[in-house]
Amino acid sequence: MDDPRRSAAAQGSGPGPEGSDPWLAAIAEVLGGGGLRLAMQPIVDLVRGVTVGYEALSRFEGPPSAPPDVWFAQAKALGLGAALDALAVHLALGLRRALPGGAFLSLNVDPGHLTDPDLTEVFRRADSLDGLVVELTERAGVGDYDALSRRLQILRERGARVTVDDVGTSEGGVQWLTVVAPDFVRLDRSGVIGIDTDETKRAVVEMLGTFAGTIGAQVVAEGIERQEELDALVMLGVPLGQGYLLGRPSVVDWADVDPAIADRLRARAERPPVTRHGTVPA
Repeated sequence: MDDPRRSAAAQGSGPGPEGSDPWLAAIAEVLGGGGLRLAMQPIVDLVRGVTVGYEALSRFEGPPSAPPDVWFAQAKALGLGAALDALAVHLALGLRRALPGGAFLSLNVDPGHLTDPDLTEVFRRADSLDGLVVELTERAGVGDYDALSRRLQILRERGARVTVDDVGTSEGGVQWLTVVAPDFVRLDRSGVIGIDTDETKRAVVEMLGTFAGTIGAQVVAEGIERQEELDALVMLGVPLGQGYLLGRPSVVDWADVDPAIADRLRARAERPPVTRHGTVPA
C-alpha cells in the first residue's frame, strides 16, 4: 500500500447516495485526496528566542465548514477516524523532509488509533521517524494500555518522541503518564489565558514544570496571544511556547518566530534571573 487514501477507498467509503450523511461524503472526498492541508505553527524556545519545532495543524477546505476537531470527531463516529489520522500523518511525514535544520514536527494523533492497521502501515513505510513528535490528543478511546505502551515503544525506537496534553485536566493521569512517559507536556490555552494576573494559574504552572522536570519532559505552553502572558511564562521558567503572539500557522511556508518577539526574549535571557523577592545574587 503506497498511500492511506487507497486503503480508505478500498473500504467502500465513497460518497453515498442522495440523502445519505453529508459528512460521509465529505470525509470520503478528503480521504480520496482532496480538501486537507497542513498548516505549520512555530514552537519557540522561550530562552533563546528561536524556533525549535512546528505543530502541523489540519485545515479542511470543506464543505461542510467546521473546525478541524469537528471533522475528526465526525470521521471517528463514522468509523473513519483512523484513516483520517493516517492521511494526516502521511502528509506530515512528507513535509518533514523540508523541515528547517534541527527542528521537530509535532502532529495530533488519537491514541486509540495507534494500533489500527491504517496508521501502523503509514509509520512502517517511513524510513525513520526522526524529528517526529506524536501528540496524543485524548485518552478516552484507549482500551488496552499495554498495547499502547508497546506501540509507543516501537515508535520511539524508530526516532519519534511523544507529547501529552496537560496532565492535570482529566482522569487516569497517573496511569496515563506511566504508560506514555512523555517527552513533552502541553499546557493548553485555558491554562495560559490571563496567567499574568492569576496567581492560581501561575502556581499550577510551577507545579507542572517541577513534575515535567522530574520525568525528563519539557512543558510547551500553547495559545500565547498577549505579551503579558509570555512574560509571565518566561518568569515561571516555561521552556517552550506557541501561539499567535509568537507566530501564526502557515500553509505556504515554515513561518518563523516574530523577529521582535525573538529579540525581546533574547534580551530578557541576558538579564540576571528574578524571583518574587528580587534579583538572584550572581
